[in-house]
Amino acid sequence: MQIRINLLPPENRKKEMTPLATLLPALVSLTIVLGAGAFWAFNHYGELANTEAKNDQATERWKTKQGPLDYLGDLKAEESDYQARAKTLSGIANSRLSWTKKLDELSDLVAEDDDGDRFMVWLQTFEVKPGASNPRSKKKEGDLVTITGLCFSDDHPLNRFNNFHEGVQAHEFYRSDFASINKPAGQAVAMDDDMEPDQAWTVNLALVMNVFDPKAAAKRSIQADRGSEKIKNGQRK
Repeated sequence: MQIRINLLPPENRKKEMTPLATLLPALVSLTIVLGAGAFWAFNHYGELANTEAKNDQATERWKTKQGPLDYLGDLKAEESDYQARAKTLSGIANSRLSWTKKLDELSDLVAEDDDGDRFMVWLQTFEVKPGASNPRSKKKEGDLVTITGLCFSDDHPLNRFNNFHEGVQAHEFYRSDFASINKPAGQAVAMDDDMEPDQAWTVNLALVMNVFDPKAAAKRSIQADRGSEKIKNGQRK
């Protein structure tokens, strides 16, 4: 057995090459790693740039829409305030009797004279007095409404007045808010103004109203609104 010993200094010794079986796999592995890194960097930074561009575009769109959105928010706040005010006003309106409505109903009643075939009425006064209270029972009576005027007729003016008296009781003016009405009374009057008809019967009605209940009035108002809405919906169909 022979042993070779190289006594030359290291710098003078012949350099040995890395075997190809070891070098080639290392080079292939390095190439794959570098290629994968380059591919990842390209995709990552390319996608990042694309995302930043989209973000800039979205920011610009938001700036252009922010003003209208703020205005819409202000409108919604005003709408909420309006609804609250409308609810308050509706509550106040429902807690009171609408005398304008009652006078309109009375006007409709008087105008429904069928050209004078049923009754021809000329009203002179309409007075409302607060209802009295009974201190013992603590029960309050409804307001008292007195109506005066004349009921004209060529003959038998009392018959015309009776027709008017019945018409009052059958009309919405009376049925919705009144509890009682006095019996027909009065007297015949001969007119001396040279106009026709020349006879009349004095109208002197005393009507006692129901004690006003705000809750019941509000309920009737809601029912009336629902009825109107149903009619509108039916017309739309």
